Amino acid sequence: MLILSALVVGAWGLGLAALTRSQARLIFGRPRVLRAAPIGPHGHHRTHAVRLETQDCVSLQGWLTLPPGLPQWLAVWFGGRNEDVGWTPAIASWLGPAWAVCAFNYRGSVGSTGSPGEAACVQDALAIAAWACAETGLPPTRVMLMGRSLGSGIAVQAAARCSAAGLVLLSPPASLRRLVMRNPLLLPALPWLRHPFDSLAVAPQIRVASLVVLAECDRRVPHAESRRLARALQGTLPAPLAKRSRVITIAGTDHRSLARRAEALAVMARFAGELATTPAPERRPGTPGPAAQGCDAIGAVNAPEPSP
Repeated sequence: MLILSALVVGAWGLGLAALTRSQARLIFGRPRVLRAAPIGPHGHHRTHAVRLETQDCVSLQGWLTLPPGLPQWLAVWFGGRNEDVGWTPAIASWLGPAWAVCAFNYRGSVGSTGSPGEAACVQDALAIAAWACAETGLPPTRVMLMGRSLGSGIAVQAAARCSAAGLVLLSPPASLRRLVMRNPLLLPALPWLRHPFDSLAVAPQIRVASLVVLAECDRRVPHAESRRLARALQGTLPAPLAKRSRVITIAGTDHRSLARRAEALAVMARFAGELATTPAPERRPGTPGPAAQGCDAIGAVNAPEPSP
């Protein structure tokens, strides 16, 4: 029994060491399929495949979806673990004819080069927001940042450094560190966690209304953690913004299906519609938008090419 116990403990220790070494890849995952989403009532947008080249020579694959006329608002989406964001043009069909949508796959994921990591992907997010503002001719104050699960941590950190207009989070953990603390098998590896995604730490810096969307059954991110983050986001807001912030649970969904359910997309569209009714700086048609305030434009993007 002692020998067997030693073997089990040794195997567990080796497995924990392997997890620690490859944690970035495990945290970000690797998409295997492109999951479709239902098309909404505004299906006349056009989508372009784009590439963003960062200063450290990483090439990111993305999509820019534009309305028939000049965009008045912009949504920037940050995907979850194992998510190919090639499905996100469907979001535009729900948001309406005033909205453009932009999304890029993370480093090392579908069509993107490099290795993922929290710091690098947050910097990429700031570059994406700055480029998307310039490409659409919109100021940062007309940008809604959206993140699902892992991507919510990136969206929150970007919102803390940019003058965004609103924040939409699906199944957001308060922090990855807190999720690890809930797992007794992973707890010993906590000191070596290099990508904590601590949204709670930066939540007090955010001064925009937020929508938190939860799945009815979520075995990966407990509701208590998402609600803790929602309270932190609302806690320092002035009354009008706090009143517009909310948490909504979508019946019949789980962690994986939530983002691509028509009910969830409709809820996000309603929040976007409310956001679009608030005063914002006027856009000058044909004039590039300013770089995002507080965002570091660390990359350049190639000319869009029509997607097949």
